Amino acid sequence: MLVSSILGLQSGDGLRVIILNEDKFYASLLGSATKKLGHNPSVVTDVESAMRKIVAEGADAILIDLDSQG
Repeated sequence: MLVSSILGLQSGDGLRVIILNEDKFYASLLGSATKKLGHNPSVVTDVESAMRKIVAEGADAILIDLDSQG
C-alpha cells in the first residue's frame, strides 16, 4: 500500500486515526470499521477532545463529521 510505504509502516501496522463525530453511534461504528481495516482508531465526540488527542499522541489521519459543532 502506497500510504504505508510513505509513512514507513511495517506489515500489520495501522494508521493512528482520530474519528471525530458528535453522534456516539456513528463514531463507534466508524471506529469499529477502521479497526477491522487494521488501523488504530481513537474515537472522540467533541472538538476539544480531538485537539487534546492530536497534541498528545499525534495522528496519521483524522475523520471529521463536517456537521460537528464547535
